[in-house]
Amino acid sequence: MVNENEEDRLYASKFWNQHQTRGLRENMIENIKTAEKGGSFSLFVSPIGITKTDKEKLSAYRVLADEIGYKIGGFKFNKKSYTAQASIKKKHD
Repeated sequence: MVNENEEDRLYASKFWNQHQTRGLRENMIENIKTAEKGGSFSLFVSPIGITKTDKEKLSAYRVLADEIGYKIGGFKFNKKSYTAQASIKKKHD
């Protein structure tokens, strides 16, 4: 059985294999830092819910956040705004 962390890494790997845009990682880091100030992280997703493609991007954000010292919680779909939302906070050692 695959645990959540391993699943995130698998999905994140698929995302990065498909998205090699210059500056994307740096932009995502800035999005994480900005979101942490408000305590909530959200991204637009498919109007029908969180798709596999959305999951890959959300996992890429969660793995990247972990690498730079942040923790993004579990995502929940908001059907009114078509966003996936999760708590975010800085990890303390």
